[in-house]
Amino acid sequence: VSLGEPLATVPTDLVGRQLQEVELLLQASDLTLGDIARQFDENAPVDQVLLVEDTLPQLNNGTAISVVVSDGPAPRNVPDGLVGADFETAKALLEAQRLVATQDETFDPDIPEGIVLSASHQPGTELAVGDTVELLVSLGREPIVVPDVEKLDLADAQELLEDAGFVVIEVEGPPGNPVLTTDPPAGAERFRGDEVTIFMEGIAEAGEGV
Repeated sequence: VSLGEPLATVPTDLVGRQLQEVELLLQASDLTLGDIARQFDENAPVDQVLLVEDTLPQLNNGTAISVVVSDGPAPRNVPDGLVGADFETAKALLEAQRLVATQDETFDPDIPEGIVLSASHQPGTELAVGDTVELLVSLGREPIVVPDVEKLDLADAQELLEDAGFVVIEVEGPPGNPVLTTDPPAGAERFRGDEVTIFMEGIAEAGEGV
């Protein structure tokens, strides 16, 4: 008496494999891939099989096997509070969402060094796990170099210093003579708006001292 067609043996090691590989294994066992349900999973990569529909160890040839497949980690939202925070705090906020922070820097006359000025994505933007958010971080005020005005007349020296961003607050010595030096001296790094004193040649003879 015929027992009918031979039964197909369902592979037992399908969970944890990639969907394409599972489909090939089912075909090799004379089975087919059935419905595919997808769900986010924090640990399983995209297309990894998470669950196989409960089946008997053996089924009729051609039976469709349904599976649940990973869609990878759920999308992340860029968090609030990046702009205005220091870089390490902003980086930690992003890492908590499994996002990656990169740093670019620029001088800013108003924002202290180390504070985030802007982010490449607005709060609430959906990103995939591992995506990058670029943070623009302040270097604070940009230093400027005191120009060399030695031997110039007072008007030219003052113009050069002011064009560079300094404020001339005092002139020591005979104003009709060439410039002897400045305080701070030429080549020193200061910040825009800092004060400079000009010393003219002949100041020693005038008894004022440099």
